[in-house]
Amino acid sequence: EYLFQFDRRNDLTVTTTYDLNDRWSLNALFVFQTGSRITAPISIAPLPENESTIRNYEERNNATLPNYHRLDLSIQNTKESKKGNLRTWELTLYNVYNRLNPNRLLISSTAVLDASGDFSHLKPFVRISSQFPFMPALSYSLKF
Repeated sequence: EYLFQFDRRNDLTVTTTYDLNDRWSLNALFVFQTGSRITAPISIAPLPENESTIRNYEERNNATLPNYHRLDLSIQNTKESKKGNLRTWELTLYNVYNRLNPNRLLISSTAVLDASGDFSHLKPFVRISSQFPFMPALSYSLKF
């Protein structure tokens, strides 16, 4: 058994670098991971005379988020300065194909009323939250 954050059936990382010449290089990184385990409620019930709810859970880590994958590309320019320091400019394109990878589950509910306008039941809905869409980045480093 593994702790839930490490319970992934598949975890693949592929990286490659191609040197165009002494100064320029191209880099690619592809990451694929099976979705993370999460604990999701099996039902949501209202608390009497209160606007909050209670969530009922059956077991821990009972659901799995969708798979995670992304492709990052970068180009680097490296040159030695007049003082002998090594400087590098790098342009990185993170998550090139803009996959909205899930990182958590947001569970909410809305009240459903009957024909007379009285409370009938709660209708749960699930929204998957994601971070870090396509993002360019420019970096500069100096080794001295």
